[in-house]
Amino acid sequence: MKTLIVDDEVFNRMYLKNIMEKLGDCVTAENGKEGIEVFEKENPDIIIMDIMMPVMDGYEATKIIKEKTRGSFVPVICLTALDDEEELAKCIEAGADDFLSKPITRTILHAKIDAMMRIVNIEQQLIEEKEKVTRYANEMEELAEERAKQLVHSERMATVGVMAAGIAHEINNPTMFISASLRSLEKNWPAIKESLDYARSKIGDDEADFVLDDMPKVSAAIQKGVERTKKIVDSLKNYSHQESGERKIVSVEECIDQAIEICRNRVKYNVTIERPQPNPSLQAKCDPQQIEQIFVNLLINATDAIEEHKGNGVIEITAEEGADCVLIKFADNGPGIPEDKVEDLFKPFYTTKEVGKGTGLGLAICQNIAEDHDGSLTVKNRPQGGAEFMLELPLCRDTL
Repeated sequence: MKTLIVDDEVFNRMYLKNIMEKLGDCVTAENGKEGIEVFEKENPDIIIMDIMMPVMDGYEATKIIKEKTRGSFVPVICLTALDDEEELAKCIEAGADDFLSKPITRTILHAKIDAMMRIVNIEQQLIEEKEKVTRYANEMEELAEERAKQLVHSERMATVGVMAAGIAHEINNPTMFISASLRSLEKNWPAIKESLDYARSKIGDDEADFVLDDMPKVSAAIQKGVERTKKIVDSLKNYSHQESGERKIVSVEECIDQAIEICRNRVKYNVTIERPQPNPSLQAKCDPQQIEQIFVNLLINATDAIEEHKGNGVIEITAEEGADCVLIKFADNGPGIPEDKVEDLFKPFYTTKEVGKGTGLGLAICQNIAEDHDGSLTVKNRPQGGAEFMLELPLCRDTL
């Protein structure tokens, strides 16, 4: 405890200082003006202020100090030799918390100090409790805002899911019709070719050659369009109605191997896949088909990015064990992701690919799969260039 004693009488000042130094630090001042200066410099816990002083009296000094201590409690005990109710009332009006009548006794002074310090301690506790309540209220407000955002997002995703299912159903029927008609055309194409050869004399060689040459191209284009449409429909179905299959203990490295095998023809021309220090002992309890779906999507996305960026590149795949998780990283040396687009990357229907090359559902589905497995899928740009996707899954130490 630090005490400030403000008194113009040397004897009183030294007498009070001698008593208060046994309770803690003690600083002094000879008048109200000097007392304010010492107060601002020393930040005392309690002030003993004489009333009648030159330069500035105790009333004025007390009033100024109380204005400076708004929001905190620094008790002021006024000293007076006057036994006048009006003077005592004036002390209280100035902001004094208590008063002592001269001559001062050690016993009364200690009692007054103890009482004031109890009030100080209670005031400090109230301030701390208020801070706790304020902090808790702020945390609850932030949590409520976050929950509200999540609810809005969930509602939007539910709406998107319903729309996706409906769109997939509507697209699927004409796609099947086109596909069936194309198979019929391909089946009858030999007969059509023969008929065109017989009809050369009527339609001319140039026209017959044009049809014979162009029709396979048209058929291939239609087939490509059908496959593209079917891919979109399948993605919409997966997004709108994801069902988790059987979850079992699997080797993470085997899932990676399987995904690489699926993508081998797609990645072998322009990409080198590196697997530094594979760890066959890493295991996770999951639906292997869904996890492989994530790996395949990440491999294809990285390959597309590399091809657009430089034509040749590297995809480095690592799997490592954390405290209670398996962390699988897919890092490429492609162009990376614009910083202002990173947060949008997992939103449904968002894609950085050209029109016709991406549905914008792949990463959204992958993130949903990861979260459904109590994991996460995140992305960041690498300092040396390129992007790094990180899939985190709960670690399983059970025996396969």
